[in-house]
Amino acid sequence: MKKNNTKIQITKRDIQIFHILNEIGLCRSDTIGKIVSPTTLHRTFSLRIWDLKKTHFIKELWEKEKMRNQFWVYLLNNNNENLKKIKAQTGIEFIPSFYTTSFTLYNHQILVWKLFAFLLEKIRSKNKDYILNNKDIIWTKTFQRKLQEERDNLKEYSDYNLPIPDLILQNWNTTFCLELENTNSYNQFLEKILLYRSLLLENQWDNFFSLFRKKNIFLVIACWSHKKQRYKQILDENYTWKYLLLDIESL
Repeated sequence: MKKNNTKIQITKRDIQIFHILNEIGLCRSDTIGKIVSPTTLHRTFSLRIWDLKKTHFIKELWEKEKMRNQFWVYLLNNNNENLKKIKAQTGIEFIPSFYTTSFTLYNHQILVWKLFAFLLEKIRSKNKDYILNNKDIIWTKTFQRKLQEERDNLKEYSDYNLPIPDLILQNWNTTFCLELENTNSYNQFLEKILLYRSLLLENQWDNFFSLFRKKNIFLVIACWSHKKQRYKQILDENYTWKYLLLDIESL
């Protein structure tokens, strides 16, 4: 007998999977496993992914859309009926987001999540009791929405230019800002770093934007190895706060 959405019990782990896919659109199955359940064998974890796919909570990119990849790539099923069923069972309302599958965007999203999984592994290695909360993961679209809501109340900062990270992880009083430098020029990267420098000179004010207010900002940057030396030079000349610079190839 075929399963359907009403016959599968959504778990906390499933909700994390939904949140990941809703935030940034698509993610490889192996990366989802590293983020959500790092101690579970990939084959075992894939069985749960398969259940969620069969019951139409998530969907798989077709072969021609996922380009060439040895792992399956998934998205949250943004069908309104499915989102209503998730809310009915969990009380959580996901806002529908729709994404293109152009090669540039596809590749960027896959790499951003790989960068996130790398960061998460480092955090967990230092804190065995670390628990990943869904509300602590913030992607660009969610960030921009929250930012606009606050601009309406922070009149003195209504025109303030903030850097827009590819992904944010809030961890107590630290905000990890992930930047995947996949296609940006050196000048674009410099402009971004100057925005972060300005941010860190302002964020101690009581009325600053809540996502950055009185937070320790830690930049996690990944670039192609042949550009790394120049990126490090830009950082050393313009940025005196904490950062981690990685090779994209090592993710």
